[in-house]
Amino acid sequence: MLLFLLACKQPTPTPPGSCPEADEPYAELSQGDAWVPTDGTPVRFGIPPQGGAPYAPFEIRLVGMPSSDAYTVDLSAMDDGVEIGTESYEQRFVCANVGENQGTRYTPELHMRFYGYEPPEIDGHEVDVEITITSEEGFAVSAGWTGALDWVLGPLPEE
Repeated sequence: MLLFLLACKQPTPTPPGSCPEADEPYAELSQGDAWVPTDGTPVRFGIPPQGGAPYAPFEIRLVGMPSSDAYTVDLSAMDDGVEIGTESYEQRFVCANVGENQGTRYTPELHMRFYGYEPPEIDGHEVDVEITITSEEGFAVSAGWTGALDWVLGPLPEE
């Protein structure tokens, strides 16, 4: 009986994808819809459920980026040369092996914060969003777009 069980053992399946490096790696951004928003796409922001400074959530995926134990992620939003949104993270990215993100290094949500501002003060302002991801080895990629801040998340003003 033991021989029969050994003969029927299946090999361990391999993951259906990998995150290969590319000659020209790049980053892609999303706010839950299209990857790589174009200039003019609104930048959704609001008040987080737990309260605090207004935030804008971003999904990030890296295509062709070399593997690293951690990446530094710097987020900024510039309004006429003044930084009104910022945040910095030390972040791990998961090599996605299924679904829409297969073959990329992915992180589901990082928040840029607008410290010192209330949503009505900045709603509608046109900002340049830039996100730079740097590996521990110093290799960096950036992505971003220009769009108007759109207060659609969290508690909205009472009408």
